[in-house]
Amino acid sequence: MGTERVAGAGTPVYAGISGITVTAQLDMATQNTWYQVASFDTNGASSGPTPDNTENHIIVNTAGTYNVGFSASFSGSASATFELEAKTNNGATSLSATRISRKLGTGGDIGDTAKPCYPMALSAADTVELWGRCTSAASKNIIPSDITLSIVRLGD
Repeated sequence: MGTERVAGAGTPVYAGISGITVTAQLDMATQNTWYQVASFDTNGASSGPTPDNTENHIIVNTAGTYNVGFSASFSGSASATFELEAKTNNGATSLSATRISRKLGTGGDIGDTAKPCYPMALSAADTVELWGRCTSAASKNIIPSDITLSIVRLGD
């Protein structure tokens, strides 16, 4: 995770959470319903925002424009299409510009995906989480084995 300087302030503002080699399965009982990814087990470095892997989110402490990005490696139900997306405030607000879609092969093998950082306006006290859904069928699942979520403030 790189750091950006806040315009005029000289202090980097960033935070991240990750889950490396985890095995928590994300069950998606209903097609096209979003479920919060709860595979984070490590708080990353931070300056300003508060990373909280126990709640699987990052808390924004200062309003501004932030780059929001994530990466994920996951296995799951064969021949199913999954979407991942950053959302705020327990899924209340979609950060749809961060959405990615990935179809797993017939073996349900690992899919890798990364969403380069995208600038988003965030308010103080917002929480940023990662959510997933299956768009091709109900009762599908993924196991995010390596996953990161980060925010970096761009300036005022």
